[in-house]
Amino acid sequence: MKQTYTHGGEVYGKNIWLDFSANINPLLLPEGVKRAVSEHLETYCRYPDDQCEKLRKAIASAKGVSSDWVLCGNGAADIIYRYALAVKASRVLIPAPTFSEYEKAFVLAGAKICYATLQEETGFSFEEEVKLDNIDVVVLCNPNNPVGNLAERTLIEKILTAATIKGKRILVDECFMELSGCEEKYSVMPCIERHPGLLIVKAFTKTYAMAGLRLGYGISSDTELLEKMKMAGAPWSVSGVAQVAGIAALREVEYLDRAVRLIKTEREYLERELSKLGYQVYPSMANYLMFRAEEELYQRLLERGVLIRQCGNYRGLGDQYYRICVGLHKENEQLIRVMRE
Repeated sequence: MKQTYTHGGEVYGKNIWLDFSANINPLLLPEGVKRAVSEHLETYCRYPDDQCEKLRKAIASAKGVSSDWVLCGNGAADIIYRYALAVKASRVLIPAPTFSEYEKAFVLAGAKICYATLQEETGFSFEEEVKLDNIDVVVLCNPNNPVGNLAERTLIEKILTAATIKGKRILVDECFMELSGCEEKYSVMPCIERHPGLLIVKAFTKTYAMAGLRLGYGISSDTELLEKMKMAGAPWSVSGVAQVAGIAALREVEYLDRAVRLIKTEREYLERELSKLGYQVYPSMANYLMFRAEEELYQRLLERGVLIRQCGNYRGLGDQYYRICVGLHKENEQLIRVMRE
């Protein structure tokens, strides 16, 4: 089958009425964000604050860090590409399968990619310490995309400790951490001060369903690195709309709690129903599931106006692997109904 996908959410040019390919919060854009965006319409004629000062302070307050340790960008991908260009690594270790933009970013920056192959027998989980010899940067996605499983904080701390001793860097992508409801237990945010080689990447995109607004950020106690990252991209990369939306989103505590509860319940529902259909479902703690089915499933659903994420362009996977987001119950029922048909 010809590969026509790169990321989820590619609904353009297709007759789609049900999109399960993009992993965004099923509660969609918070009402408080909508109000804030509309209330600041008169400010959007001006250039945005290139320093994102108010937004960085709001993020820093929410995460318990210094605002000097925060860099905002045009989505998480922007932060990843800036990082790759700033660190100028020679050799980078990336798990497989995982989010494809890490590899693209570091190859663009001239790095050689080494792979830590995750095994299907263990649910594609990241379980072992990595060897840092001849490696400049280690990249981890937690929860991993497209599987949705979480690496233990104790394991990442061991890698961080070894990396700090040897002067290596680690990028940990936690874009889906908040929606897992496991941030307190699994996030490496408590390690940020004592490990200056650590950069944590997060995004409003998934957590607050702001994909179209494009807003992500990185946190590191290495302020020199953040300055290099800032210089590695274009100015005014974060629009005034996105900055207003981000500040408002951080106030949406009840919204986020409700989303976490909903995702857990509906993820379990989808796991059961996919298993009943005879599909192999892999354990997930995120707002998405990966499963294995017949290769024709993608096209059959597409013909019915339903889009799911085929995972053939993830290194280590093939076209028989799929990822779906967790939606509202009615949407999940509709997906399962079409799959049964």
